[in-house]
Order: sequence, then structure tokens, then C-alpha cells
Amino acid sequence: FNAKCYIDEHVSENISVESLSIHAGISKYHFIRLFKSTFGISPYQYQKRRRLEYARFELLEGIPVSDVALSCGFSDAPAFSKAFRQAFGQSPGAIQKSNF
Repeated sequence: FNAKCYIDEHVSENISVESLSIHAGISKYHFIRLFKSTFGISPYQYQKRRRLEYARFELLEGIPVSDVALSCGFSDAPAFSKAFRQAFGQSPGAIQKSNF
């Protein structure tokens, strides 16, 4: 079971660390340590980063911010906007405007 590939293939889903560790057949804490030592970030951080990268792609395609937020697993547009701004230094709307 390759957790990184699984996260990449299910980028719009909220996958719990517990379920990833169960599929890997190891404890949650051991899984987190192995993932972080291998990839340099925690599984949660990796999943969040992948979702935001996917969101950026969708925004550049012209999909409305609220739709992108929901399709990428965020609870609402403000939570998505905050995470997006922290990751990319720009608001989702600014990314869309820069593309047109």
C-alpha cells in the first residue's frame, strides 16, 4: 500500500491518517514518523498541499472559488481561502484574475 500514491489519486477526499495507517498495517504514530522521514512533511501536510495544488489548477480553469473549495474537501470558502493564501501568498480570486 503506497500512501502517497493513494493520497494523490484521492486528492479531493479527506483521508484520515488512521485509515492510511490501517491500510499500511502499522500504528498511526509509526506511519506518521515513516511518512515524514521519507517525504519531509506529515501525511496531513502532504494531503493539504496536494489539495491546494489541485485547487489552483481548477481556479486557473475558471471554476468558481466556492465550487473549488467544496470539490477539494474544504468545509467552506473562507477556510479554503485562508489555506490557499497561506500556501501561495495570494487569494484564490487573485489567481483567477491573473489568468484572464
